[in-house]
Amino acid sequence: MFKYIIKDLLATCSYLPYGIGLVIVVGLIAGGINKIRIRKNKPGIAVMPVTLLVAYGLTVLLITFLSREDSRSTGMYLELFSSWGINARNNAYFIENVLLFVPLGFFYGWVVQAKGSCVAGLLLGCSFSFCIESLQLVTGRGVFQVDDILTNGLGMLIGTILFKICDWVYRRRDRR
Repeated sequence: MFKYIIKDLLATCSYLPYGIGLVIVVGLIAGGINKIRIRKNKPGIAVMPVTLLVAYGLTVLLITFLSREDSRSTGMYLELFSSWGINARNNAYFIENVLLFVPLGFFYGWVVQAKGSCVAGLLLGCSFSFCIESLQLVTGRGVFQVDDILTNGLGMLIGTILFKICDWVYRRRDRR
């Protein structure tokens, strides 16, 4: 199973140039919006976390939707954990779905930095994943799986919690 995960993670490195390009474009747009807001005496936005959140979200769309060829199988799998335990390949996909959304959750936590953001992060992750799964179903570029929505939401939640832990450690160390 781990050999599949490593192989698939290395394969997603081919999207790195696109991700870097998106970071640059989104960063320039966010910086421009920030300058306009400041000129109008409105509070500025946190350019770096917003840029990373939006750019990574777009990269996730590239990886999960646009990179796929038309799927041989179509339909919906609405049974929870139906993809776990079938074989090592499916188990790897299951874990990869969690891992894919962890950075998104981390960047989300960095942007909002508010109480209750873990639950909101989970709901946002599930909603974003639902949109991706629906697009895959409608376009025939994948199968709608409830497991994917659950695992992506879990990844987003883990990422948000990781941000909160890092933020707590940073603030605690800063107080000393």
